[in-house]
Amino acid sequence: MYTKKKPLFLIIETPLHAGSGSDLGIVDLPIQRERHTGYPKIEASGIKGPLRDFFEKTLPNDKPIIEDVFGIEEGEKEGHASAVGFIDARMLFFPVKSVKGIFAYVTCPDILKRFFRDFGIFGFQIKDNSGKPIDVKELGENSICQGNRIAVKKNGNYSVLLEEYAFEGCTENTDLAAFASWCRSNLNFEQDYWAEKISKDLFVIDDDTFKDFINLYIEVIARTRIDNEKGNVVPGALWYEEYLPADTILYSCMMTANPFMKKDDRKPQIEDDDRIMSYLCSHFPKIIQLGGNATIGKGITRIVLFDGDEKQQDSTLEAANE
Repeated sequence: MYTKKKPLFLIIETPLHAGSGSDLGIVDLPIQRERHTGYPKIEASGIKGPLRDFFEKTLPNDKPIIEDVFGIEEGEKEGHASAVGFIDARMLFFPVKSVKGIFAYVTCPDILKRFFRDFGIFGFQIKDNSGKPIDVKELGENSICQGNRIAVKKNGNYSVLLEEYAFEGCTENTDLAAFASWCRSNLNFEQDYWAEKISKDLFVIDDDTFKDFINLYIEVIARTRIDNEKGNVVPGALWYEEYLPADTILYSCMMTANPFMKKDDRKPQIEDDDRIMSYLCSHFPKIIQLGGNATIGKGITRIVLFDGDEKQQDSTLEAANE
């Protein structure tokens, strides 16, 4: 049973292709999506595998520890399960081109409700600077933060223009500003760029329009293969791939359990879930490559570990379900 939990956030630095195989539609190689919502995601295995590879390459002398933590497949050695697990990376903020402010970070009430619910499951509660829980029900559509850079103000009314969509009657929302401040305080950004962007350019749109954005404005890139002798495209070697655009922010959770050891005389190098979590966090990469097409610079991702202290937070499964 996984008992220790550490939420983490993924900031995509270069377009990321977490593939789901081939498709018969216009896009030959689509990205992974949730079946019931259509929201883009990254499968947990697509996070755990690269992390194990990172630990094995950067800490070669820790191989016995890494095997205890990440598990051993049945083979030359007697196998056992991993003591660390991940959930699929889920969408939180999606970048969309804006008339003002270059681009906005958009999300929707459905995404936010699930995020708050998931954090309750992880054992944390999202609070404002005074320690009061933020009410996710107040984070309604057409909400912007005070002092935003994306809204056009005319006759006392705010409008936001994203791509060809115009949102009229937008309102400044103190709860959204509190949530943006929570993100700035707890996501442990090493650079002020994302903290400032979330604080100033966060926008909550309605659920249906958000689905339009994640379907219409996912990056689609044409790929070709060139014949070196003729200098032209190899016949049939033109295909289209989907990518999560740069600056997309997702979240996941890392969980640890006591090592799963077979009944032998060897004791694990790290004997409990708390020490396993400490080991992982102390060596965790700040930048990692996820998804396909690493040789052309795709999938460079910044990982930000949640900076909150679980012991000082409320376990809010009940609150998350109210």
